[in-house]
Amino acid sequence: IGLLIAGVSSGSKLIEQAKINKAVSDLRDYKGSYLTFILTYDKIPGDMDDAVSFFGSGTANGDNDTQIETSAADTSESLLAWEHMALSEVIFGSYSQAATGFHTAGTTGPKSSLSATCYAPVYDTTAAVNGLQVGTNAATVDCSGTTSLLALTVYKIDNKIDDGVGNSGDITATSAATDCQSSGTYDLDSTTKGCAFHYSFGDN
Repeated sequence: IGLLIAGVSSGSKLIEQAKINKAVSDLRDYKGSYLTFILTYDKIPGDMDDAVSFFGSGTANGDNDTQIETSAADTSESLLAWEHMALSEVIFGSYSQAATGFHTAGTTGPKSSLSATCYAPVYDTTAAVNGLQVGTNAATVDCSGTTSLLALTVYKIDNKIDDGVGNSGDITATSAATDCQSSGTYDLDSTTKGCAFHYSFGDN
């Protein structure tokens, strides 16, 4: 019984680590796709003000102010960012806008390997940079069905991509509850899902 329990526990950890590794790969890939879009069109996806001219009337234009903004409408630049990138074929998939302006993983944008969350392109006003919001952050963007993440999960992603510090670098963690990070140090032993994060694309 003890060996069985140990095997199940180890298997669960391996599965969780595989999900984290996939998320790290996704984030790097989407950053590359985002920068490729800018190099190709000299505009930011979602914020692009002549998208209809390039991609047709099935999409909408942004306001070209260099910020991927959110709104409770189907013209939310955060939603349009995925649509513009898919239409330009810098990412795979076909994504549609939602009248609510909220993201739904797999419909308005790509699915995340992390449970009950999605990737939402958005401008981080604190860091003054566009990037992906991952996990709940009601102050910035609403992703339908999204939950917060364990601090340990965010730390592992931060440590692989960035500096492992929660309040600096390309990944900045935001507390959706009390269990996330304090002065850059992650609450690694917390069992409460209290973290979200923003991954900077580094374009601004």
